[in-house]
Amino acid sequence: MKLEIYEPHKVGEVHLDPYEWTYDGRYPEVTSFLDGKPELKRGLGLTNSEGDAVDGEVELTGEDYLIRLSRHLKDKGVWNTEIVSDA
Repeated sequence: MKLEIYEPHKVGEVHLDPYEWTYDGRYPEVTSFLDGKPELKRGLGLTNSEGDAVDGEVELTGEDYLIRLSRHLKDKGVWNTEIVSDA
């Protein structure tokens, strides 16, 4: 599974296993972001045994990771992304 990056034509892609990316677009902040292999996490609404809220996070993997990565890239100016199968 990979994430293709468009501005509006295809300018890059991100693979997960192993983490590899290419990007030939116009936004240097996208390059910096991808170069750091972003660690993306999702907050959990957890409670302890007494019912009090507790902070908790789980690291995202697979398609969930690519969906969150897509949101971050769009925030940095990328026009569109598409998750596709490597097959």
